[in-house]
Amino acid sequence: MIEIEVSAAGARLLQSEVLTSGRVGLRCRLRFDSSWEGLRKTVVVAGSRSADLLLQDGEFCIPAECLGRAGDSLKIGLRGTNGDGSLVIPTVWVNCGEILSGAELSQQPAQEQAKSLLAQIMDQTAQMTAIATRLREDADRGVFNGRDGADGRDGVDGAAGPAGPAGADGTNGSDGVTFTPFVFPNGVLHWTNDGGRPNPAGFDLVSAVLQALPTWQGGSY
Repeated sequence: MIEIEVSAAGARLLQSEVLTSGRVGLRCRLRFDSSWEGLRKTVVVAGSRSADLLLQDGEFCIPAECLGRAGDSLKIGLRGTNGDGSLVIPTVWVNCGEILSGAELSQQPAQEQAKSLLAQIMDQTAQMTAIATRLREDADRGVFNGRDGADGRDGVDGAAGPAGPAGADGTNGSDGVTFTPFVFPNGVLHWTNDGGRPNPAGFDLVSAVLQALPTWQGGSY
């Protein structure tokens, strides 16, 4: 930003700015003393072209056409007038400096700036990570699973291993029941037991023996 101090008809440059041809949006700030209170302020800008600007506040934008050609000098002056024109204050010119040649675009289309080596590595890393992720997802879905192969031949039986340690003793079984036979005087065999279990049916020993004996001609026994 350019700054100019204005005191009555005098004006001096407080802060300069590098001036380049083709520049747009360069601003200028003006500081007035009390002699300019109530006056209508007109800024006169002279450079590659001239322009008159009615000042609304303490700042204005230098017209781009005034900075259109390198080698010209930029000058700024002011004129202050009261309402009936009975008072007019034209200031001296303030030389803001020579307009230098500004950078111009070539006729070729603008090219994207090449990425740095680090940016290229990061891009390649991201691409490889994405590929690895897709491969893992395909593997989880069984995309790479082949068909089951044929069963192989049975292998030779291996040698017997050494005998293992003796196992722990088992728990004692419940006591058994003792059945005792006895024969009644009529020759029938009966049983008793000490466990309250049902006994076998009685058996007639005499009848069995008689049936086993051979018969004789005179009759039976």
